Amino acid sequence: MTKIKKYQHLRCTLWISVTAIIVLIVSLIVPCSPWNSILQNIFAGLVTGVVVTLIGSLKSKELKDAEIEVQFMKMVHDLYISSRREYSHYRKFRHNEDDVYFEEVYELITELQAIESFIKSKDKDNRLVRILGKKPSEYFDEEDYNLTEQMNRHDELYERLTSGSSYNEEERRELIN
Repeated sequence: MTKIKKYQHLRCTLWISVTAIIVLIVSLIVPCSPWNSILQNIFAGLVTGVVVTLIGSLKSKELKDAEIEVQFMKMVHDLYISSRREYSHYRKFRHNEDDVYFEEVYELITELQAIESFIKSKDKDNRLVRILGKKPSEYFDEEDYNLTEQMNRHDELYERLTSGSSYNEEERRELIN
């Protein structure tokens, strides 16, 4: 009975199924032809109701799962767009004095790390992991984009940024590369 509580959408299907079985049994017992025919038609309608209920609940679940997946991908996309915007903003200030440069690079690193942090945080979302079939970070550990490698690069970039007090042109070029 705990599984039925877990799957609320199946409660209706269960009651319709029980009613259909009772109607079928009664239709087999009743010897009168008109009543037998009426009960069999009711049984057919209930079976159709069960099928429609099951199909509807499965489609509803699929739609909800797709919606969750789209929300995840949209958030990753929005974070990516934000990091691209921050990179464009950084390029305007890359030749400024050291303190302004430091702030702009720091903002850029923060934006870049936000993508990886978001993806890593979604590894703990069991529902999303079930929908995707594996952890979100595993999708981003590919040849084109390696999440772990990117995280290490951003950490290294942050270390280099905080270790320097002045940033000559060569140092700035190395940092951005």
